[in-house]
Amino acid sequence: MAGLRFLGFKGAPGEPLTFTNCDGGVVISETPHAGITFIESEYIHLTGTGDSNVQYGFHVAQSGDGQVGVNITAFSTDVEIDHVEIENTGFAGIMAKTDPRCENPATWRSSGFVLRNLNIHHNYIHHTFGEGIYIGYSGGYKVESNVACGGQKRFGHWLENVEVHHNLVENVGWDGIQLILVRANGKVHNNTILNWATASEFYQDFVLNVTGGTYEVYNNYMRSSGGNTGKGIQIISAQSGSKFYNNMIINPESHGMFIHARHEFDDANEGYYIINNTIIRPGRSGIFYDAQIMHSLNPNLVGIRQNNASMYFVNNLVVSPGSNYGVDPTWKLEPESYFDLNTPDTRNAHLPTIYGNFTTRRIATLGLENPTQDLYAPANSNSVLVDRGSSALPFSLDFDLENDSRAVNGAYDIGAYEFQGISTSADSAPEAAPFSVFPNPAPTASPVFLDLPADDTEVRIVAAYGQVQYEGLRPQGQQQLLTNHLLAGVYWVQIRQANRTGVQLLVVQ
Repeated sequence: MAGLRFLGFKGAPGEPLTFTNCDGGVVISETPHAGITFIESEYIHLTGTGDSNVQYGFHVAQSGDGQVGVNITAFSTDVEIDHVEIENTGFAGIMAKTDPRCENPATWRSSGFVLRNLNIHHNYIHHTFGEGIYIGYSGGYKVESNVACGGQKRFGHWLENVEVHHNLVENVGWDGIQLILVRANGKVHNNTILNWATASEFYQDFVLNVTGGTYEVYNNYMRSSGGNTGKGIQIISAQSGSKFYNNMIINPESHGMFIHARHEFDDANEGYYIINNTIIRPGRSGIFYDAQIMHSLNPNLVGIRQNNASMYFVNNLVVSPGSNYGVDPTWKLEPESYFDLNTPDTRNAHLPTIYGNFTTRRIATLGLENPTQDLYAPANSNSVLVDRGSSALPFSLDFDLENDSRAVNGAYDIGAYEFQGISTSADSAPEAAPFSVFPNPAPTASPVFLDLPADDTEVRIVAAYGQVQYEGLRPQGQQQLLTNHLLAGVYWVQIRQANRTGVQLLVVQ
């Protein structure tokens, strides 16, 4: 059948107008227009669950040139879309926004319209020309806009309470999923995104692109085929408190995560939380962060690096990055191949909040299920990732990529997965093991001493960025460790003996 257009359909809070399929599926093939469009509509539920024998009861088989599969536009709000298959679109798969236009002041942000309560879930989107899912106007955030009316900049509307989850997105031309201007409660979780950016469109080639708002991005599985140009997650001017955790990113062409805080944070002391992600073979660094302000209503802030905003990088696994500063040095060294904070002062400011990570170029040493089949969970309790992370309870994180419990055996694993088996080295949760490290701070090229609680204590010294600097077994009592190979910086001294573990911060200066 031809496309569907709904104009002025309005349900009520808690009583949406529901459109569903009956007795089989509905196939839509549209050439000049979008497949399904909602205009000036609110409290709408489009669901393809009308026949239990059909997984996706609505199937947009094609749309016109430059047109989308499902379009939520013209002041539409409070919309839920689920169990819809979309393919062969002239632009994005699903799009939700009302663009600002000079001829219609009601479309300007200043008019007060907010798109609220958008729920996009359990859809299958593939083979689109543009983005898989495109939500929010991308032409301006707070300071700059590509729309000017009578010499006055005009901005796109805000969004609130947007959730994009449990979608399968694959073989899309541009970004996998894009959210912009979600000023409150933007969530992207439990999506699978495979082979994005097939059109190789520069600046439109990220697996996830979140900009100008407050976001929680978690439990997404993202894998690019070898040779694809698709980049990792892009985060531009997300606001204080945004969280990114339990994400699996495999083979991104550039950085695993590219972060740029181009506008000042709403809280000058709080940045983002990057926790328990796994990044495999990024084309450049694992995570890149640029703290420099480019746009501000206060011109005195432009050019400032907002290093006081704490950025937590905790329990992340980064494997085999394309960046290799250890052999091609600038001021950056091997640690920046994994966590590149762009300038020495930004790096130094955040060293205390970069911990519990594991970085390596030797994937075979990690004890993973089957890396050749892209299975990166720990194979057993002997994996170096198991029980080696730092507590993520301060970040309210108690589950992993597969929604299994975190802190099995009383300790956190590193990366997106938490091993659910019983540790072979303990019959119960690890107890805290008291020990001391001195002198602390320690001078460079001088030994440090550990006072260890028991024989056969496993000792590890881990750089703040995650590299293991020393590992070995030591007997009980006072032990000397040579640190002449350690550069000035922050390190974690970890010990483990039977069912007891301990960790201490060591500063070398």
